[in-house]
Amino acid sequence: MLAAPVAIFAPGLTVVRLWFSTLSSVGLVAAYWPWLRVLHPGVAPVAALLFSTTWFTLYFGPGVMPNLYLGLAAVAAVGMFLRAVDSPRWWRSTLCGAAAALAALVRPTDSVLALAPLLVCGLAVPRLRRARELAAVAAGLIIGWVPWLVEAYVRFGGPLTRLRNAETAGPGGLSLDLKNLLVYPRLLDGRPTYCCTGPPSEAGPIPWMFTAWLTAIPVLALLGVLVAARRGQLPEMVLVGLPAVLSTGFYLLLPSFTSLRFLLPAFALIFLPVAALLVASLAVGRWWARGISVALAVALLLGHLTLMLPNARGEFAVDAPGRKRQILVAAALRSHIQGRPCLVVGIGAGNRLLPGVSGAGCSAVQTSPQAGRRRPEARACCRGRPAGSTCRRQLPGVLAGTADQRAAAASRGLRSTRVRTGIRRQPDVRNVPAGEPGPYR
Repeated sequence: MLAAPVAIFAPGLTVVRLWFSTLSSVGLVAAYWPWLRVLHPGVAPVAALLFSTTWFTLYFGPGVMPNLYLGLAAVAAVGMFLRAVDSPRWWRSTLCGAAAALAALVRPTDSVLALAPLLVCGLAVPRLRRARELAAVAAGLIIGWVPWLVEAYVRFGGPLTRLRNAETAGPGGLSLDLKNLLVYPRLLDGRPTYCCTGPPSEAGPIPWMFTAWLTAIPVLALLGVLVAARRGQLPEMVLVGLPAVLSTGFYLLLPSFTSLRFLLPAFALIFLPVAALLVASLAVGRWWARGISVALAVALLLGHLTLMLPNARGEFAVDAPGRKRQILVAAALRSHIQGRPCLVVGIGAGNRLLPGVSGAGCSAVQTSPQAGRRRPEARACCRGRPAGSTCRRQLPGVLAGTADQRAAAASRGLRSTRVRTGIRRQPDVRNVPAGEPGPYR
């Protein structure tokens, strides 16, 4: 949905990533804007700075992934709800409902963790009990859930069946898994970005500097809640802290397959009380205490930036060859299929090239490496071509399809034939140096 405005007109991966970089930047400003009037005016900019400079926010932000936008929509919905409670306006209620609808639209199940505490607290706390604002949030959630429910009945036979399929889709499904508590700290250095079905050691050693950062965040957030409570702003902190705790608890304990991007909504919310603490440290009464607190706040902020920004730069440098390879694969496929539907079948490393396949408008099927003994290659299968025509072509960097995969393709109405002699092969992008020109750069 979020990619549709550019994917329809400019399907290139570079354009899509630029679009999502711009969209995430605009969304960041829009999400934290209401908090300028809810808390101290300095809290929202500091929270946005902390969140936007966290390396996994920068890393996953340009990707076509829902977690960042769920987090930004939750921050916007809670902030606009509090603004509408303090200064009721119909357009504020409408924007609050729109943010709730966006959260439910991009990630329906997680939107419950992010926004259900708002509804519960709104009913329980007299100061927050405003019928129009609560109705706007509830209506937004319902509207956002409608496409998911319709698709669940059309494609899966009902929402319960779809939830069961989603539960078992990942490796290991959902179950109480305390080993995630040892996995997430190991992911903080960026390698790997997804893990693990085995023991926590599969995620590598524990990066102690990042682990210290991760430990400091909830401690600072708790202190921020206490400072806000002394200023009469406890409900505001509860509305951001409770969803963050629920979302973190869910992804720490239940899925057996983990990634830091799953925690982006929690960090988007939890940085608000952290920022509230840092800003409050600037207003300490006595001059000597103020000097110490300001020095500590500056040291914490600089430590955060020093730790996160170089790691983000390193992650992009490591991934640059792979991303370039995806772009070249997409260009090679697009020039061959010329707008026709296609299916790429492969084994093993297909996941690494799936963005390139999707960027060309193709579907992908893959099996394990044990399913075949062919040399790594790829075949593009085009629908509606005569059986004797050239409809399959070797492409670089994608693994070969097996006989079972070709049978699966045929069952879906796609035909393929051998590559005819005389057809120009695409260049092997695996051996093209990063700085060298190429036909698809």
